Amino acid sequence: MQQFDRPDDGIDDSLKKIAIISSVLFALMLVVYVCLGKLNAAVILGGLIGLAAALMNLVLLGRTVREIAQTQDTVLAQNRIRASYTTRMMGMAAAAVIAFLIPQTDGIACLIALVIPKIGVMLVQHLDRFISRKK
Repeated sequence: MQQFDRPDDGIDDSLKKIAIISSVLFALMLVVYVCLGKLNAAVILGGLIGLAAALMNLVLLGRTVREIAQTQDTVLAQNRIRASYTTRMMGMAAAAVIAFLIPQTDGIACLIALVIPKIGVMLVQHLDRFISRKK
């Protein structure tokens, strides 16, 4: 499937919402570091590594779901989702390890940022439910 003929499955809209909410939550994380007097370049770099890895995880998940939705073979679909999960988790673990190994990055900020999009997913789900009830 080419990039231009994507189905309107809502994945792109959800990813945009999650990215926006994640950016706001990342900014709030930095505000907390400022309040604690611990904000420095290592925190920002570590956080950006974690946030980028976590958002890439969601983009790859969306791509995998799209591909699997077009598959009729359930065994193949299950194998693809398992392989995707393993690869995505290894990528996030690698980002965390890199953040801890490189002295110019803060590993804790990376770990916090890795969780931020998961919070964003939950917030988007709650917001979508709230909006659908209002309609």
